[in-house]
Amino acid sequence: MKKIFLFVAMVATVALLNVSCKKDDKKDPQEVANNLIGEWQGYISGYKKNNSQWDFNNERGYAVIRFLSAGNNNKSGMGNQLEFKNEHMTEKTDYAEFSWKIEDDKVRISYLADGWGDVYIYFNDVELNSSVFKGEMFDYTDHKYVFDLTKKTFSRWDEFIQ
Repeated sequence: MKKIFLFVAMVATVALLNVSCKKDDKKDPQEVANNLIGEWQGYISGYKKNNSQWDFNNERGYAVIRFLSAGNNNKSGMGNQLEFKNEHMTEKTDYAEFSWKIEDDKVRISYLADGWGDVYIYFNDVELNSSVFKGEMFDYTDHKYVFDLTKKTFSRWDEFIQ
């Protein structure tokens, strides 16, 4: 679930401002950052590389991810990620805090928990608009995460974060 958690965070990072984009479109880092800030919800699935193909590794969960800007610099900030077994959000499976930053053609998410590595979302690996964020996130090992998120407000943070 930690990998799914990471994947969701990366997914939420890349979004264009009110414009639908194709994978081959050049995305402006400032617009990506502007659209990323906020709260995202949806499913994340984990895959592990097996020789030359990606195999589903039975990691699928519902995630709520919040991207906050760092003051005047909205190309970086902090965030929170909650994971649940499903969209009913009754059983939390994981929680993590992270920092995020736009770096050239990607979003880097660095989780603050021990044992969690960085994940990367490349602009060309996402399809998004002002309300939908879909794509792939990689951790530079043998894992990738496929996400399908919607921009939605989540008012229950206090229930799950102490």
